[in-house]
Amino acid sequence: MAGFIKFDDVDGESRDKGHDKWSDVIVFSQNFHRQVQVGARAHHMISDPVRVVKAVDAASAILLEKMSTNHIFPKVEIDCTRSYTGEGRKGFLKVRLLRCMVHGFQLTGPTQSDDVPTEELTLGFESIEFEYILAGPDGKQEGAFTTLIDYDSAR
Repeated sequence: MAGFIKFDDVDGESRDKGHDKWSDVIVFSQNFHRQVQVGARAHHMISDPVRVVKAVDAASAILLEKMSTNHIFPKVEIDCTRSYTGEGRKGFLKVRLLRCMVHGFQLTGPTQSDDVPTEELTLGFESIEFEYILAGPDGKQEGAFTTLIDYDSAR
């Protein structure tokens, strides 16, 4: 499996075919939970910011600058791929963050190795869309499931 992220108007340095100008993702995570209070009638679902760890690349300084100016990205895409056949990787999970803002930027770099420094981005958003693509053993798409959670419309 391999993961990639693309911020609108910010170019990364991925060398993966099909992800030109994206950035390579090392790991990402997302947490949803409900705030449950005793006696409460409604329980609202809460989404923590998306956390992305990626290698430092051409996008890094631009993302830090965008964070400093409170820039809102219309769309940020995360694409997870896997190999089915000799045809290469195909996407199976796509996450789209709409009206997204970089809330946190943590730089981590080893000083005594050849490893590339990494950055951990914390991304807030108004809407999040998940698309899971079903595929057969041959890698051909057999359907998809998509869900959109719009926190902006809940206000």
